[in-house]
Amino acid sequence: MSSQSCTSSHLLRGALAGVIGGVVASWAMNQFQAATQKNAPAKPRDRGEGGDRARQRQQQDGGDDATVKTAQAISRRLFDHDLTPGEKKLAGPAVHYGYGGLVGGIYGAIAEIWPGIAAGLGIPYGIAVFVLGDETAVPALGLGPPPTRVPAKSHADYLAVHILYGIVLDIARRVARQIV
Repeated sequence: MSSQSCTSSHLLRGALAGVIGGVVASWAMNQFQAATQKNAPAKPRDRGEGGDRARQRQQQDGGDDATVKTAQAISRRLFDHDLTPGEKKLAGPAVHYGYGGLVGGIYGAIAEIWPGIAAGLGIPYGIAVFVLGDETAVPALGLGPPPTRVPAKSHADYLAVHILYGIVLDIARRVARQIV
């Protein structure tokens, strides 16, 4: 579909399909990392409840990962409230799935205007999310360590799980787009 024939209805449906795909892909990331963590020797900083890179980048603020730090910042700014440990346990995954859905929605909307974005089955998009999110925004916002302080194997693992995110996002978006 060309950009001239793309209506706001198409964009909205594409974005909704992308949100669905992003949430499914975020879940797939968590499942993949939980499965691979079972097979890897545990390191003190890697223990936790599965999840994406943010869950493995525990540091500062009592060991909170980037998703919890983000939730804490939102809670402080909007509600002048520090999250309790129980709230953090819920808020971290909410941020993870919210971000995955948001990034997926952007992908779905772009795919309506420029179908070429999906030519690589979501792989280039997954790589872009890794580079722009994990490697750039997370350290720039002080939510995780600078890339130079992360072991090379961790970079490779995080890249692989984001490639998985891109693939699952694209497949789930395509399926959802047939429905919505």
